[in-house]
Amino acid sequence: MFQTKKFERIAESDFSWSMGLSHDAELGSTCFWRLEIEAHRKLNAIVLIASRDISRYNENTKRLKRVRKVYRLPDHYDVSTTTTTMYDWAVVVEAYRRERIKPLIRRCASDA
Repeated sequence: MFQTKKFERIAESDFSWSMGLSHDAELGSTCFWRLEIEAHRKLNAIVLIASRDISRYNENTKRLKRVRKVYRLPDHYDVSTTTTTMYDWAVVVEAYRRERIKPLIRRCASDA
C-alpha cells in the first residue's frame, strides 16, 4: 500500500490553476502528477496539461511525461465560469451555461 499526498492548489493566477498528487512507491521511487488547467476566454476553450515526473532514489535521472489537450466549449457555455473540484480519484472541471436573454419580438400594428 502506498501513501498519497494531495496538493489541492499549488498555484492559482488569473485563469490558470495547478494541482498535484505525489506518492512514494514500494520500489523506492517518487512519482509526482501535476495537472494544469488554463481557461482561454477569446477561444472559449479549456487547456488541460497533465505531467508526470518520476525520479528514483538510487539514480539521478528523472523521467517526465506530458500530455496537452485543448477542449473548445460550445457557444452556450461560458469558459469564465470554470470551476474545479478535486477528489482522491478524480479532478472535475465544470463550466456553466451562458445566460442569454432573448429579445421580445412584437408584431407591428398594421393599418388596413
